[in-house]
Amino acid sequence: MIAPGKVPAQELAVLKRRLREHRRFRQKQLQDLADPSQDRRTAAHVEIQASLAAAAHQVLSNIEVASTRMNTGQYGSCQQCGRPIDLQRLRIVPHSRYCARCHHAEDTRRAAIEPTGSQKSGGSGEDGCWSR
Repeated sequence: MIAPGKVPAQELAVLKRRLREHRRFRQKQLQDLADPSQDRRTAAHVEIQASLAAAAHQVLSNIEVASTRMNTGQYGSCQQCGRPIDLQRLRIVPHSRYCARCHHAEDTRRAAIEPTGSQKSGGSGEDGCWSR
């Protein structure tokens, strides 16, 4: 683990680059989802695309928050409990807002309030994947 705001400079540069890559990927994903050339869409297709777009927007929001936190020296600390986020976690999901413990607690809380078996639009975790 690292102390909040104490990500080594070399590692921070790598994580900033990864954030830019994630941003470009999600922006491209949103462009592809908005492609009007797909004129024959089923209701299910539209619903899936809406869910994917909502997840991409959430990840882009998390990326912007992470970028701001990098610039203000707050990057690397959990926004829920304030503890350091494990560097391995940041390497995998550089836009992580929460430590693994708080992320798990949030997933558990969300699962408890959502109907069983349903996936509502925008119901993805901070990594842009559906809650497990």
